[in-house]
Amino acid sequence: MSMYDGHLIVEAVVETTSPLHIGTALGAIPDATPEDGSKTADGETREIAPVQLDARRLPIIPSTTLKGAMRALAESAYTQDEVERRDREIGEIFGAIRNSDPNTRPTGNPGVLVPYAARFLKQDELAGRVEGKANICASARTYVTTRTAIDDGSGTADHRKLFSQWVVAPGTRFLLRLAVLQKVENFTDDPVGKVLVRLLKTLDEDRFAIGRGRGDGQGALALVEVRTCRETTLTDTAEIREEDRLDELRAAVADDRTKPFRLHRPLGVLHLTGADAFLVKVEDAAPLGKAARRNPRDADAEGKAKRNVQRALRDGDDLPVLPGSSLMGALRARAEWYFSREALCGRAPPDTPGDPSKDDWPLRHPVNRLFGADADTLKKIRQNASDRRTTGTEPPKTGWAGLLRIVVIEASRAKPRALPSVRIDRFSAAPFDKGLFETEAFVHPTFRVTLTLDARATELDMDTADAFLRSLTRGPGKGLMLGHGGNHGYGWFDVEFEKNPASVKEAAR
Repeated sequence: MSMYDGHLIVEAVVETTSPLHIGTALGAIPDATPEDGSKTADGETREIAPVQLDARRLPIIPSTTLKGAMRALAESAYTQDEVERRDREIGEIFGAIRNSDPNTRPTGNPGVLVPYAARFLKQDELAGRVEGKANICASARTYVTTRTAIDDGSGTADHRKLFSQWVVAPGTRFLLRLAVLQKVENFTDDPVGKVLVRLLKTLDEDRFAIGRGRGDGQGALALVEVRTCRETTLTDTAEIREEDRLDELRAAVADDRTKPFRLHRPLGVLHLTGADAFLVKVEDAAPLGKAARRNPRDADAEGKAKRNVQRALRDGDDLPVLPGSSLMGALRARAEWYFSREALCGRAPPDTPGDPSKDDWPLRHPVNRLFGADADTLKKIRQNASDRRTTGTEPPKTGWAGLLRIVVIEASRAKPRALPSVRIDRFSAAPFDKGLFETEAFVHPTFRVTLTLDARATELDMDTADAFLRSLTRGPGKGLMLGHGGNHGYGWFDVEFEKNPASVKEAAR
């Protein structure tokens, strides 16, 4: 059937359930001021990765981002033995790249399922999240997160590796608009209708992640409601007919027989229980004096700071925040130690860290496979290997995205406490004059971390990841250090690992 015989328009509301960053290289957030975090108090420009904004200067999810994520989900329904059928069927729905060979007939097509850019609808109050209000850009409905890179070997903050990015806050809603450029006979047997329903089911039950840091639990989208579903058809007598199919589509999405797409293989759940105090220190662009003015208890009548308080990253008053990037950095540092120890003890998994006689051996190392490696790292590894042999291969042009993924980090509610302390002179061991300060921390917090492996993972990868995570629960590697103040007793967590009861075959389906 020709696309001019009919088309279907679906509108749905989706919501971010974790911070979202879809970047752009076109410059900074507009109207940058010292108060919104793009500039320091001295007026110097900070290097902050901006996000995509529309003509209204509001956050937007580009159509190319959505289509790429949806295509990857749809492709996950096929096995490795169905590549030819997958390329043919997915190409008809999402489009296929045109054949550039001048001696053959062009085979490209635009596809029939077209997502439009998702536009901003509404947002919860940003002030509930303590990232530092001075880092909020009210006009663009975004705020700045500042994190430090973690050194793989030591597990400590990497030197001069502080990075900042604008993000869209959790609880932000967007209007998702999809068009099917042909008539959809039904939502159960029609190929395009089935894919459409399974995509909405995935958003409804499992969510899917887009943008930067999606492997660290960022960028998760969830379905709020399917708002409209209208089909327009052209009859044989050139009459335009419109039909409301909203109830039919909602029923198909709610049907228990409709299975969501599974882009990842379930691995298990980490249960983290804080042994004492924990905090992720808030990095604020403004000096402490300005930060203190946000809390009347910390400032005098003129707005000057009267208390020196280190703030904890949190949502609202009683929900601690553990960034996924912080957890993944700590896990990678532990993995470096664990796998080097296993190799020394002769217990490294088979085929790892790999045979240097094979060109792909850097990607066989369990740390690189689970946590990823950038192109420069892989290039250095292969260059070192070339000192011992001649590979005859070109250096990699892209990196390797790790297989281990954080789906969601759920925190238990707890009230932060102000823990008093005083600065000590390291030479005299005496307290500094006026060196009293308070640290805002959560005592005995708990987190539940859901982990998966990418669909590329093999059975060996599943066993390797399982062995590593279990090492956090027993033996010399028991426990995990997270957050600020690890050198003076903060941030120690006891770890329990619960393997996902679902079988790999069930997860793949």
